[in-house]
Amino acid sequence: MITDNIKNAALYYALNENFKAAFDFLAKLDKNVKTGKYEINENLFINVQEYEGKTREEAKFESHGTYCDIQYMICGREFIDSADVSLLK
Repeated sequence: MITDNIKNAALYYALNENFKAAFDFLAKLDKNVKTGKYEINENLFINVQEYEGKTREEAKFESHGTYCDIQYMICGREFIDSADVSLLK
């Protein structure tokens, strides 16, 4: 897991061929963006969501084995924990 600022996005372009396109899209967003699914290319989509965050007790861990998940907060706040996936049940 990486926690950083969108201003540093270029540091991560080499990690995945779709990162530049994803970060370019995200950098242009503001609070007026409509929720929904945005197809960027055949291998990249952006889900814009609006929701109330869960408490630490309500939340469940998730992991991704075949794709990358970029969480980008436009406004508000959310607590995110991380753990070694091999330790999760």
